[in-house]
Amino acid sequence: VSGPTTFLINNGTYNESVNMVGAIPGTSAINTVTFTSVAGHADSVQIAGSGTTWLLSNISNVYFRNLTIGSQASMGQKAVELEGNCSNIEFYQCNLYAYTSAASSNYACVYYNNTSGSTDYLRDVNFIKNHMDGGYYNMYFYYPAGGTGNMGASGMSVIIDSNIMSNAYYYALYSYYYARYPSVSYNTVTSRNSGPVSSTWYGLYFYYYHNIDALVGNKIWSTNTSITSPTGIRTYYYYNYTSYGGSGSGLIANNEIVLYTRSSYYGMYIYNPYSNVNIVHNSVYMYGTGNAYGFYTYNSNTSYKPVIKNNNFVTEAGSSAYPIYYN
Repeated sequence: VSGPTTFLINNGTYNESVNMVGAIPGTSAINTVTFTSVAGHADSVQIAGSGTTWLLSNISNVYFRNLTIGSQASMGQKAVELEGNCSNIEFYQCNLYAYTSAASSNYACVYYNNTSGSTDYLRDVNFIKNHMDGGYYNMYFYYPAGGTGNMGASGMSVIIDSNIMSNAYYYALYSYYYARYPSVSYNTVTSRNSGPVSSTWYGLYFYYYHNIDALVGNKIWSTNTSITSPTGIRTYYYYNYTSYGGSGSGLIANNEIVLYTRSSYYGMYIYNPYSNVNIVHNSVYMYGTGNAYGFYTYNSNTSYKPVIKNNNFVTEAGSSAYPIYYN
């Protein structure tokens, strides 16, 4: 391309897969390539193939607007798969669909599978105002920064803001090892309400070595009585840890979590953050019969003092439930 380029897609359903592999010659932060619908709304265009509908591999400077990618039917395995080094990619006001009755981990609306120690990572990749529906995961990120060296401001950067995430079998957002998210905020996250479900479900799940500046304003609900062991937000070890490019603090604020439980599970679970993270103005309501924990935290190092203020933690559940459990 020799300038900013837009592909306008006519109304209709397109039963095909798209593979975009390698850099597009001529693209830059200014000379971007955009795919959007002529009608200007996502329901007007659906692109769906079996397996992965849209593959983005080692590519940059591509935007998606007002499209439906993937399928809620059984053919819809992965709507979008990212691979290798990808940068300056944005999905805005799109529907990203995977099979809404999926019970296999092969199904996800957004999928990125990396390896420990890899030099590949995602940079300036944004998901804003989309609807991600179905899959075992709505969003799956595995070693998305590759290693701790890519967790600083000049490394990995993924923003997940103002999306609707629904009907995931086990995890709405799953992020495993080494990641940096400037913001995961203002998302509406709901569990599956019909069809096959797991007894365990997680809203936002972050496992080991995560830098997240803002985890703010998310609404996370699981009211399906067949899901007995839900968790709203789970962070596990090294959250904004300064030795790995973190700020040493971060903000977890104004999140609303409502969960039905028949087990000993958690509204918010913050385990050994190794930072002075601010956990303020959150509302958690756990109800049912289980011995739930509204807020559970473990902190083994007195050098780090999380700030926990002005929250509402309510456990209207079993007789041994805890609104706050500080281990």
